[in-house]
Amino acid sequence: MKITLNSDTTKPSLERRLEIVNLVGLRGKLHVDELSTIFHVTGATIRADLRFLEKNGFLIRAHGYALVNKAVLSQLSDSNQKTQQTVDSRLDFFGQTVATLLQENDSIFIDSNKLIRQSMRGVKDWCHSKVVSNDLNLVRTLHVENIHLFMTGGRVNLELMKFTGSQMIKNVKSHRFSKSFIFIDGFSSSQGVFANSESDAELIKTLREISEQIIVIATSECFENHSQFWVFDTSSIDAVITDENVSMEVLDNLKSNNVTIFKPT
Repeated sequence: MKITLNSDTTKPSLERRLEIVNLVGLRGKLHVDELSTIFHVTGATIRADLRFLEKNGFLIRAHGYALVNKAVLSQLSDSNQKTQQTVDSRLDFFGQTVATLLQENDSIFIDSNKLIRQSMRGVKDWCHSKVVSNDLNLVRTLHVENIHLFMTGGRVNLELMKFTGSQMIKNVKSHRFSKSFIFIDGFSSSQGVFANSESDAELIKTLREISEQIIVIATSECFENHSQFWVFDTSSIDAVITDENVSMEVLDNLKSNNVTIFKPT
């Protein structure tokens, strides 16, 4: 495979070195002479680049060749695998917790959010509940045994694949829920819950009015975010399902407002 690049000999060394890493990653190995030809610089320049890249762990040198640093690739692979395992473990915990909260013939609202949707995959038995959602993707992820599923209707946001708008809010108001599972975009220990959009804020406020329990499903990172639209005080939350990394400041604030907390021990 022949490789040709822009023949600009004034290419900054940082940019050239990043391209060298990418090329070696694609080919597995490249000789100094090949790299010299590709970048239209001297062999001495390429060798200086390779010394820098080897010193910083991007690749290794052997017999005039630049080689992929398999140890680094292995570490990255292991790191990605561990990250995915952590995500899967969180989702399993969230789903199992939701399942323990369900009661026979519950009336439930499920907010449109990827984290909540993925968590709901872990719920195998919906206890003959009526489930209402504005999430167009939810149908494909739920186990449909012992469940009566309804969509809110309203204007379709194709980018987010959910129902929005005044008609959606009007349709939601025609229901009453024993539990509403919501997502939060931001949180303040002094001010409470925030959302990224006025529409999301209005929906959550409406759900507070017509739900017996408001249950937040959110990772610890969500409690560190700040968003534009205020929703309600912390005391309006009944329970939070989160991960083990939530800060003590947030936990203390939730507890002081009589919020039930579910997190891995």
